[in-house]
Amino acid sequence: MCGIHQRFSCSDLPTALVAVFGIVALTVVPSSLQAQTCSVPGTYGSIQAAVDDVTCGPIELAAQVYIEAVVITRSVTIYGNGAIVDGIAAVRPITVDGSGTGGITVELENMTVSNGRATNAPRLGGGILVAGDSSGSATVTASRMTIINNVASTSSMSGFGGGVCVDDYGSLTLSHSTIAGNYANNRT
Repeated sequence: MCGIHQRFSCSDLPTALVAVFGIVALTVVPSSLQAQTCSVPGTYGSIQAAVDDVTCGPIELAAQVYIEAVVITRSVTIYGNGAIVDGIAAVRPITVDGSGTGGITVELENMTVSNGRATNAPRLGGGILVAGDSSGSATVTASRMTIINNVASTSSMSGFGGGVCVDDYGSLTLSHSTIAGNYANNRT
């Protein structure tokens, strides 16, 4: 006897619980929607293409240089494996934006973010910007990162966070990483 009711045996326990509580919750995720490990290059030709595919995650990068301005608006893990995401002195390499999402969580590991530029207003985060709004925050955990030679300003306009900028709706936990050689008129 299991103690639910004397008329049920232990093998009937799941049925007994349904009879007592009257509900059953079952979640089935089609295999086509389950996260799959994606590789760049390989499965995708760019980091952005892998990030844009919601069935992709985690994302594994090959150890090479990627000239991209990656915008992340969903929860995902990206393993850099020593890759370099380079803004070629023209664009911010990584933006994590939780605006309107209800909140996202992003993990970045073992990559270099370099030569980024945030020169358009409001000139925030030359290398990485972590942002959100009242309808969605961005939480980033990053480890073994090198964030170097990024700029958030122009010759006549000031900026904030040469290497990294985290706005009021973002959070960043950074470990075992180096942030060096970045520049912003107001804060580095």
